[in-house]
Amino acid sequence: MNTEKQAKDGLFKNPNFRRIVAASALGAVSSGAAGIGVDLVAVITLQASAFEVGLINALGTVSYLVFSVPVGVFVDRMRKSTIMGWADLLAAFALLWIPIAFALEILEYWQLLAVTFVAGFAGMLFSIASRSVLPDVVDEARLSLAYARQETVTTTIEIISPFLVGQVLRWVAAPFVLLISTLARLVSAAMSFGLKGLPTQNEERPEPYFRALGTGLRFSIGNRPVRLIVISTVLMNFGLALGSTVEMIYYIRILEMSPSEVGIVFMCVGVGGLIGSLVAPIINARFGERWAFRASTASMIPIVALLPLVANFKSTVFLIAAAQGLLYSVAVVVYNVNSYSLTARLTPRELLARQMSFLGFAGMGVVPIASLLGGFAGTVFGVVPTLWIWVGTSTLAALPTFFLRETPTSHHAPTGVLSTDG
Repeated sequence: MNTEKQAKDGLFKNPNFRRIVAASALGAVSSGAAGIGVDLVAVITLQASAFEVGLINALGTVSYLVFSVPVGVFVDRMRKSTIMGWADLLAAFALLWIPIAFALEILEYWQLLAVTFVAGFAGMLFSIASRSVLPDVVDEARLSLAYARQETVTTTIEIISPFLVGQVLRWVAAPFVLLISTLARLVSAAMSFGLKGLPTQNEERPEPYFRALGTGLRFSIGNRPVRLIVISTVLMNFGLALGSTVEMIYYIRILEMSPSEVGIVFMCVGVGGLIGSLVAPIINARFGERWAFRASTASMIPIVALLPLVANFKSTVFLIAAAQGLLYSVAVVVYNVNSYSLTARLTPRELLARQMSFLGFAGMGVVPIASLLGGFAGTVFGVVPTLWIWVGTSTLAALPTFFLRETPTSHHAPTGVLSTDG
C-alpha cells in the first residue's frame, strides 16, 4: 500500500511523464476532431457515399497492417521522443491541407484519402513510440500505474472531445474543425521534442535492418508469455471488430432503441473506459498484474454474452445495454493497461518498440478482416448469431491468459513478473 501511495505521489512530478501524457492527450484531441471533421467534410462538403466514407475510415488504420512491424525496427534505433515529435508534425501539416484546400476551393475526395492515410501513418508512429518510451522515463514499480494514468487522461479527452467539437461546429464550417487537430498536433510536437535525458539509440553499430526485424519477430513469437499476450489480444480484437459491425443494427432494428438512447449507450462506453483506467492500478496493487490481466479477459465472456441476451428483457433493454457497454469498456481498459505494462516488463529495452509494433500489427491488423467477416456473418447467419460468435471469440481470448505463470526470476523481466520460459 505504501509503495502504491508513493507511486501516486511521485508520478506526475516527473516532467518527462507529464510531457508524454500531455502529448498523448493532445493527440486524442486531434484524433477526435479529425475523426468527426473529415467524415463531415466527406458527407456534407463532398457528398461522399457510404462506401467512400468507409474507405476513408479504413485508410486511417491500414498503416498498422502494412507498416507497423517494419517501422518498429526504426523506432528502436532512434530517439523515441524525436519520432513522436516528427509524427505530430507530419499529422499536423497533413490535416492542415483540408481547410486550406477548402478555402481555395480545390478540395477533392482523393485529397481526403491522402490526408487520412498520412495522418493515420503518423498516428501509428506516435503510438508505437509513446508506448515504448514510458519505460525510459518511469521506474519499474510505477510502470503499470503510468500506463493507467496515460489511459485515464486520453480516455477523458476522448469522452469530452466530441462535445467540444460539436460546439465548434455551431460557429465554423466542418473543414475548419481540422484547424483544432492541427493546433493540437503542433503543441503535442513541442511536448515531445521537450523530453529530456532519453537514450538516442540502443546500439552503437546496429545490426542490419532485416536481421533486426527478424530478431524482433523471433522474440515476439518465441517468448512464451509475450506470445500468449499477443494471441489473446488478436482474438479479443477480432471478436470486438466482428461484433461491432452488427452492433448498431442490433440496437436500432432488433432492440428498437432510439438514436438518442444509442448515443447514451456509447457515452457509457466512454465513461466505462475512464472508470477502467482509474480502477486498474487499484486492482493491480491488490491482486497483481497477472491476475488482473486474466480476470479482465475472463470477465468479458459474460459481459459480451449479456448483449445478445438483452433482447429477452424488453422493459429494461436500454438500461441493460448501457450497463453492458460500460462494463465491457471497463474490462477492455483494464486489459489494455496490463497488456502494455506486462509486455514492457517482459521485453528487453532494445526490442520494446519492435514488440509494441508487433502487438499493434497483430491487434489492429485483424480489425478490417474481422469487420468484413462480421458483415458477412450478419448477412448470412443473422445479427444475433453473429453476436454469439463474438462471445465465442471472447472465450478463446481468455484461454491463453490462464497459461501465464509467475516465477521468482525472469530472463527478460525483473523479479516477480511473468516467466519467459519457452
